Amino acid sequence: DSSTGSATSGDLTDDGDRDPTLDFGFLPIPAAEVSVGDFVWFDTDGDGVQDDGEPGIEGVTLTLTGPDGGPVTDVDGNVVGPVQTDADGLYTFDHLPVLPAGEHYTVTIDGTSPALAGYEPTTPGAGDDGAVDSSTGSATSGDLTDDGDRDPTLDFGFYQPPAEVSVGDYVW
Repeated sequence: DSSTGSATSGDLTDDGDRDPTLDFGFLPIPAAEVSVGDFVWFDTDGDGVQDDGEPGIEGVTLTLTGPDGGPVTDVDGNVVGPVQTDADGLYTFDHLPVLPAGEHYTVTIDGTSPALAGYEPTTPGAGDDGAVDSSTGSATSGDLTDDGDRDPTLDFGFYQPPAEVSVGDYVW
């Protein structure tokens, strides 16, 4: 077993005596990690703001890039691949390295996701609460400088435009 801080040997009275019980065990310090993500939703009233009861859109693909615009490697050394929204329209990128102040992660939505067929992006930046407004195309995180930080404001809203119809005939 491990000793902590210091350990005392047993009696060592004869030449060549040895006490092999003075052990000290250590664990690596876990890497500090942060996360980003949130919601892709159907903006039923088209106002660009998440309202109570507006449903999420399942199966939308999102990708993450680092401050240099390139791929991100998580704290375990794995390249962070694309994710899809769940049945509630939620997504997350977890186990990301902490970044220095002023550096940010960027989430980009794949507008060609089959789940978005028939939808158009809603009004970006509507309202005065960044936690419930929409981004269009991509969204950049805030500073994530401390272990456990999370940016849950990277949301994407979509509406369904009304069908266009026309009427007419021939005047002769």
